Amino acid sequence: MRGYVHSSFYEPYIAKWKLEGRIVEYVDESLLIGAMRRGEVAAVVSSAGAYRLDLGTDADMKDIRIVDWDTGHIQVVGNLMLSKASFDEAQAKQWGQLIADMRRDGTLLRIFRKYVKPDEAMSMLP
Repeated sequence: MRGYVHSSFYEPYIAKWKLEGRIVEYVDESLLIGAMRRGEVAAVVSSAGAYRLDLGTDADMKDIRIVDWDTGHIQVVGNLMLSKASFDEAQAKQWGQLIADMRRDGTLLRIFRKYVKPDEAMSMLP
């Protein structure tokens, strides 16, 4: 996906593979996972928060192996961006406070745990 950074570990590999013509880009994760299921691509570099929604149950994954060679590192630093045309500075601060409150009261963790394994959910917290 354009404009997306996977991690400092994976980015040099991805750059090399692009130069070799071995990268196919998709506009969203569901199309990417679908291409892998159909055999159009042999491997996918993705974060758990993105691919878990499209992989389905363990039974659906019988032909898929998940491997993380970049263990112990933050995969992607995520941010919430708000348009200045739609949100003034006070509203942006309110959103920041809301996210902080959701982290503090466990709401973010509960949301993440609906889609990824507990250890992955913990690693996604800001």
